[in-house]
Amino acid sequence: MLWGFYHRINIDFAYLIWKDFVYQVVSRHQTTQQYGAILLIELTTAEIRNSKAYKEYHACAIGEAAPKPKASARKKKGDSASSTTPPTSTPTTTVESAPRLSATAKGKQPS
Repeated sequence: MLWGFYHRINIDFAYLIWKDFVYQVVSRHQTTQQYGAILLIELTTAEIRNSKAYKEYHACAIGEAAPKPKASARKKKGDSASSTTPPTSTPTTTVESAPRLSATAKGKQPS
């Protein structure tokens, strides 16, 4: 990729390498992310197939059930029926400090 650019000036090689790396990562993930695909039986054990999470996944993959919304999507920010209470103000007390003693009152010589 970079061998033809050595005779040019003002080429940001770090950016070109980064761009190439990002392209490779995105291309790799596009081929592996297959939504709606069902896992092969050879790749799952009986323990996995009997789990609650796998049964939910399998129902969504087949199309029997719709996926559940995430907790953040279920709870709305501006919901007035929230269980949290607004914070109450606590009274603050001020502590009076004792008057400071001067150096001569402590018995020290001033410098």
